[in-house]
Amino acid sequence: GADFTFGSKIDYLTAYSGRRIVTIRQKGADKTLITEPFILEPQYGYSLFIVDRFPDVKLMLLPDNLTKPPKGKASVRFANLSPDAPALDLYIDGKLDANFTKKTFKEVTSYLNVTPSNTIKFELKENGKTEVLSTLENFNIVSGKIYTIWVRGLKETGATQKLGLEAM
Repeated sequence: GADFTFGSKIDYLTAYSGRRIVTIRQKGADKTLITEPFILEPQYGYSLFIVDRFPDVKLMLLPDNLTKPPKGKASVRFANLSPDAPALDLYIDGKLDANFTKKTFKEVTSYLNVTPSNTIKFELKENGKTEVLSTLENFNIVSGKIYTIWVRGLKETGATQKLGLEAM
């Protein structure tokens, strides 16, 4: 087991392939929030996200494509994990057109190859709108690496866990 809070992440853990059961509990309480079985294939990597509002959380298991990107490139995918956000677009490094468009809650894109830089800027906008909802600036994209950029939090006004971008 591992402890974590909103917005935190845990690096890859080794797991045996086959049927595995994931249980999420509220720290300091005997309450199980969710228990769900998953089938893990041998030689695959996965990212597991806890999504939706507390206490009605859900688990979302994403298979990770660990194929090395082309020489001189990195791979990026985008996931909208905000339960109250509309369809969202992600712009990479000031592009005039969105790199990923119209992603609704729990939608995940395929991977896109990008040019590495230690000053990559991601901008999140509602589909078809110009207002920037969140920015992740000066992110270091390294050649040969694979990244997931995801939306976390809530768009609703006054939300404790505000809408934002995270990356791993």
